[in-house]
Amino acid sequence: MAATRTGHGSPGIDPGTSANPNESATDTFAAVHSLALRGPVRQLPDESGGLLREGLVRSTSEGYELTEIGHRRHRALLEGERRSIDLGHLEMAYARLPGLTRRLRDLWVEWEANDEPPHGQMVGRLCAIIDEAELILRRSAAVAPRFSSYRRRLDAAKYLLLDSDLQYAFGSGVESILIVWREMTEDYLQTLGCGHDEDDL
Repeated sequence: MAATRTGHGSPGIDPGTSANPNESATDTFAAVHSLALRGPVRQLPDESGGLLREGLVRSTSEGYELTEIGHRRHRALLEGERRSIDLGHLEMAYARLPGLTRRLRDLWVEWEANDEPPHGQMVGRLCAIIDEAELILRRSAAVAPRFSSYRRRLDAAKYLLLDSDLQYAFGSGVESILIVWREMTEDYLQTLGCGHDEDDL
Protein backbone atom coordinates (compact mmCIF):
# COMPACT_ATOMS: atom_id res chain seq x y z
CA MET A 1 0.00 0.00 0.00
CA ALA A 2 2.30 2.73 -1.22
CA ALA A 3 0.96 6.14 -0.33
CA THR A 4 0.53 8.63 -3.13
CA ARG A 5 0.66 12.37 -2.78
CA THR A 6 -2.68 14.03 -3.37
CA GLY A 7 -1.19 16.95 -5.26
CA HIS A 8 -2.16 19.73 -2.85
CA GLY A 9 0.30 18.46 -0.28
CA SER A 10 -1.79 18.95 2.83
CA PRO A 11 -5.36 19.46 4.04
CA GLY A 12 -6.53 23.00 3.37
CA ILE A 13 -7.64 25.64 5.84
CA ASP A 14 -10.69 27.74 5.14
CA PRO A 15 -10.09 31.46 4.81
CA GLY A 16 -10.20 33.20 8.14
CA THR A 17 -9.41 30.04 10.09
CA SER A 18 -6.25 30.15 12.14
CA ALA A 19 -4.40 27.08 13.40
CA ASN A 20 -2.25 27.28 16.47
CA PRO A 21 0.35 24.45 16.31
CA ASN A 22 0.19 24.09 20.09
CA GLU A 23 -3.55 23.47 19.88
CA SER A 24 -2.97 20.11 18.18
CA ALA A 25 -2.20 18.60 21.60
CA THR A 26 -5.57 19.62 23.05
CA ASP A 27 -8.51 17.39 23.78
CA THR A 28 -10.41 19.05 20.94
CA PHE A 29 -7.86 17.91 18.37
CA ALA A 30 -7.78 14.37 19.78
CA ALA A 31 -11.57 14.11 19.68
CA VAL A 32 -12.18 15.57 16.22
CA HIS A 33 -9.20 13.70 14.76
CA SER A 34 -10.54 10.42 16.10
CA LEU A 35 -13.94 11.08 14.50
CA ALA A 36 -12.28 12.10 11.23
CA LEU A 37 -10.43 8.78 11.17
CA ARG A 38 -13.20 6.48 12.37
CA GLY A 39 -16.36 8.06 11.03
CA PRO A 40 -19.58 7.87 13.09
CA VAL A 41 -19.27 6.45 16.60
CA ARG A 42 -22.05 5.25 18.87
CA GLN A 43 -20.75 6.99 21.98
CA LEU A 44 -18.66 10.07 22.64
CA PRO A 45 -16.18 10.28 25.54
CA ASP A 46 -17.71 11.69 28.73
CA GLU A 47 -15.85 14.99 28.40
CA SER A 48 -16.95 15.65 24.81
CA GLY A 49 -20.07 17.70 25.54
CA GLY A 50 -18.28 20.83 24.38
CA LEU A 51 -18.01 19.41 20.87
CA LEU A 52 -21.79 19.30 20.63
CA ARG A 53 -22.23 22.77 22.12
CA GLU A 54 -19.71 24.24 19.66
CA GLY A 55 -21.45 22.57 16.73
CA LEU A 56 -18.43 20.43 15.86
CA VAL A 57 -20.32 17.15 16.29
CA ARG A 58 -23.90 16.11 15.62
CA SER A 59 -25.96 13.06 16.47
CA THR A 60 -27.29 11.00 13.55
CA SER A 61 -29.02 7.65 13.16
CA GLU A 62 -25.57 6.09 12.53
CA GLY A 63 -23.96 7.71 15.57
CA TYR A 64 -22.04 10.88 16.36
CA GLU A 65 -20.17 12.46 13.45
CA LEU A 66 -18.33 15.65 12.60
CA THR A 67 -20.34 18.53 11.19
CA GLU A 68 -18.99 20.70 8.38
CA ILE A 69 -17.70 23.09 11.06
CA GLY A 70 -16.10 20.10 12.79
CA HIS A 71 -14.36 19.05 9.59
CA ARG A 72 -13.04 22.60 9.08
CA ARG A 73 -11.76 22.70 12.66
CA HIS A 74 -10.12 19.32 12.18
CA ARG A 75 -8.38 20.42 8.97
CA ALA A 76 -7.09 23.55 10.67
CA LEU A 77 -5.80 21.68 13.71
CA LEU A 78 -4.27 18.93 11.59
CA GLU A 79 -2.51 21.53 9.46
CA GLY A 80 -1.19 23.09 12.66
CA GLU A 81 0.22 19.74 13.72
CA ARG A 82 1.73 19.15 10.28
CA ARG A 83 3.61 22.45 10.56
CA SER A 84 4.89 21.58 14.01
CA ILE A 85 6.30 18.07 13.38
CA ASP A 86 9.03 16.61 11.18
CA LEU A 87 7.01 15.11 8.33
CA GLY A 88 10.16 13.83 6.65
CA HIS A 89 11.01 11.63 9.63
CA LEU A 90 7.40 10.47 9.91
CA GLU A 91 7.40 9.52 6.23
CA MET A 92 10.62 7.55 6.69
CA ALA A 93 9.06 5.66 9.61
CA TYR A 94 5.93 5.00 7.56
CA ALA A 95 7.84 3.72 4.50
CA ARG A 96 7.96 0.10 5.77
CA LEU A 97 4.27 -0.01 6.72
CA PRO A 98 2.76 -0.59 3.23
CA GLY A 99 4.74 -3.84 2.92
CA LEU A 100 3.31 -5.06 6.24
CA THR A 101 -0.15 -3.97 5.13
CA ARG A 102 0.12 -6.12 1.99
CA ARG A 103 1.09 -9.11 4.13
CA LEU A 104 -1.82 -8.41 6.48
CA ARG A 105 -4.24 -8.15 3.54
CA ASP A 106 -3.01 -11.44 2.04
CA LEU A 107 -3.36 -13.16 5.42
CA TRP A 108 -6.88 -11.77 5.79
CA VAL A 109 -7.85 -13.22 2.39
CA GLU A 110 -6.38 -16.58 3.44
CA TRP A 111 -8.12 -16.38 6.81
CA GLU A 112 -11.51 -15.77 5.20
CA ALA A 113 -11.02 -18.66 2.77
CA ASN A 114 -10.34 -21.26 5.49
CA ASP A 115 -12.34 -22.84 8.27
CA GLU A 116 -11.56 -22.35 11.96
CA PRO A 117 -8.87 -25.06 12.47
CA PRO A 118 -6.31 -23.42 10.10
CA HIS A 119 -6.97 -20.06 11.79
CA GLY A 120 -4.99 -21.19 14.81
CA GLN A 121 -2.00 -21.88 12.58
CA MET A 122 -2.19 -18.34 11.14
CA VAL A 123 -2.26 -16.56 14.48
CA GLY A 124 1.53 -16.71 14.81
CA ARG A 125 1.99 -15.11 11.38
CA LEU A 126 -0.46 -12.35 12.27
CA CYS A 127 1.28 -11.67 15.58
CA ALA A 128 4.63 -11.47 13.76
CA ILE A 129 3.23 -8.66 11.60
CA ILE A 130 2.14 -6.78 14.73
CA ASP A 131 5.58 -7.26 16.28
CA GLU A 132 7.25 -5.87 13.14
CA ALA A 133 5.00 -2.81 13.25
CA GLU A 134 6.23 -1.98 16.77
CA LEU A 135 9.45 -0.31 15.62
CA ILE A 136 7.57 1.71 12.99
CA LEU A 137 5.19 2.98 15.64
CA ARG A 138 7.98 3.74 18.12
CA ARG A 139 9.76 5.85 15.51
CA SER A 140 6.49 7.53 14.54
CA ALA A 141 5.66 8.30 18.16
CA ALA A 142 9.00 10.10 18.49
CA VAL A 143 7.65 12.52 15.87
CA ALA A 144 3.95 12.55 16.83
CA PRO A 145 3.37 10.97 20.28
CA ARG A 146 -0.24 10.00 19.53
CA PHE A 147 1.00 7.16 17.30
CA SER A 148 2.06 5.29 20.44
CA SER A 149 -1.62 4.58 21.11
CA TYR A 150 -1.78 2.28 18.09
CA ARG A 151 1.00 0.11 19.51
CA ARG A 152 -0.94 -0.31 22.76
CA ARG A 153 -4.20 -1.07 20.94
CA LEU A 154 -2.61 -3.56 18.56
CA ASP A 155 -0.89 -5.29 21.49
CA ALA A 156 -4.22 -5.49 23.34
CA ALA A 157 -5.89 -7.11 20.31
CA LYS A 158 -2.92 -9.45 19.87
CA TYR A 159 -3.06 -10.69 23.45
CA LEU A 160 -6.80 -11.32 23.22
CA LEU A 161 -6.18 -13.20 19.98
CA LEU A 162 -3.49 -15.29 21.66
CA ASP A 163 -6.02 -16.02 24.39
CA SER A 164 -8.04 -17.83 21.69
CA ASP A 165 -10.51 -15.03 20.97
CA LEU A 166 -10.24 -15.25 17.18
CA GLN A 167 -12.57 -12.31 16.50
CA TYR A 168 -9.69 -10.01 17.51
CA ALA A 169 -7.88 -10.91 14.29
CA PHE A 170 -10.21 -9.49 11.62
CA GLY A 171 -13.57 -9.08 13.37
CA SER A 172 -15.68 -6.00 12.71
CA GLY A 173 -17.63 -5.91 15.96
CA VAL A 174 -14.62 -5.47 18.26
CA GLU A 175 -11.40 -3.45 18.26
CA SER A 176 -9.62 -6.12 16.25
CA ILE A 177 -6.21 -5.93 14.65
CA LEU A 178 -7.86 -5.13 11.31
CA ILE A 179 -9.97 -2.29 12.73
CA VAL A 180 -7.00 -0.69 14.52
CA TRP A 181 -4.74 -1.16 11.48
CA ARG A 182 -7.23 0.59 9.19
CA GLU A 183 -7.50 3.56 11.56
CA MET A 184 -3.72 3.70 11.95
CA THR A 185 -3.20 3.70 8.18
CA GLU A 186 -5.77 6.45 7.72
CA ASP A 187 -3.97 8.48 10.39
CA TYR A 188 -0.66 8.18 8.56
CA LEU A 189 -2.22 9.14 5.22
CA GLN A 190 -4.05 12.17 6.61
CA THR A 191 -1.03 13.35 8.57
CA LEU A 192 1.34 12.93 5.63
CA GLY A 193 -1.14 14.41 3.15
CA CYS A 194 -1.26 11.23 1.06
CA GLY A 195 -4.04 9.56 -0.88
CA HIS A 196 -5.34 5.99 -0.86
CA ASP A 197 -4.50 3.39 -3.48
CA GLU A 198 -5.60 -0.08 -4.53
CA ASP A 199 -3.54 -1.82 -1.83
CA ASP A 200 -5.55 -0.33 1.04
CA LEU A 201 -7.35 -2.69 3.38
